[in-house]
Amino acid sequence: MKQQKTGLIPLKSIKDILKTLPLGDFKTTTRIKVPNKNDFIDVIIKLSKNNGVKSLVIEYILNGEPRNIRNAALQINNYAKAIKSSYGVVVAPYISDNAAKICKEMNVGYFDLSGNCYLQFGNVLIEKTGKPNKSIIKRKQRTLFSNKAARIIRILLSNTKKAWGVRELATEADVSPSYVSKIKQFLIGQEWIDISKEEIVLNNPKEILDEWVRARRFIETGTLKYFTLKKPHEIEKDLSSYCKKNSISFALTGFSAAIRYAPMVPSNRVVAYVTGDISKITKDLDLKLVDSGANIELIIPKDEGVFYNSQIIDDIQLVSPIQTYIDLINVRGRGEEAANAVFEKKVSSLW
Repeated sequence: MKQQKTGLIPLKSIKDILKTLPLGDFKTTTRIKVPNKNDFIDVIIKLSKNNGVKSLVIEYILNGEPRNIRNAALQINNYAKAIKSSYGVVVAPYISDNAAKICKEMNVGYFDLSGNCYLQFGNVLIEKTGKPNKSIIKRKQRTLFSNKAARIIRILLSNTKKAWGVRELATEADVSPSYVSKIKQFLIGQEWIDISKEEIVLNNPKEILDEWVRARRFIETGTLKYFTLKKPHEIEKDLSSYCKKNSISFALTGFSAAIRYAPMVPSNRVVAYVTGDISKITKDLDLKLVDSGANIELIIPKDEGVFYNSQIIDDIQLVSPIQTYIDLINVRGRGEEAANAVFEKKVSSLW
């Protein structure tokens, strides 16, 4: 666990959080040597109230990735066994739902500096969930779901049953093998791939997809809104033909793609990814840039990975079902309903 330490335990924050819990008075001791072991416990909280245990044995880690949480839980359980009438608790800046599940499975408590917690011992059961990460979304997480890294995740989600070698995946994503190896290490930390295998195979694709949806709120996309007198199917056809003729990368997304993958939620708005000279495209197609009342949205992708595994239906190119789901799930006005319909019909059946 030493590799996870920060060198500075946020003792005041830990004490402030404990004061909000119905545990009664307590005393705090730090850096206690583990009996019969050459190791030290970060913090011991001695409880004055008889709640079934006398002490909380706390291990603080800087990085709350599931793999680190699992290792910390193993260690804290060993510490707790060495101290009579104690209960192990893992503390981190933020503990995700998956990391929380690991704590429960390993019979240790947890709380994070964002306010989430789970403690179950004696006659005590305290659980607080749903608190967002107080710190800005981690740089690693932003990186994982943007630009080049997102190409790798897209490929893995689109081919969940395939075992990928590092070089093979690098070629498919058009990135370097060293970059794939870097992403692989992050996926291992999240326990999203099996570390017992040399090749890369996702073990929980839905969890990764959900995390991508959450992270996407922090990833900017360039969207321009226009108005046209044409009907949705007319502008979709015109836009598609224009882009084909001029060798412009193009694909419908959002409701425009969903209605073709899983006809369920109609929409009067056209949404598409388009590259190239947007000013010329919109001028040639007589699209008027507007602040409100738009019925067509053109998204300028930051990376052409959004076109990976695109499909053609009704002679019009659509982004993949995976990309459609990601783009649509948080859209107001039945976006979630349409996204889930696409997921059930086109994604989950392949997983």
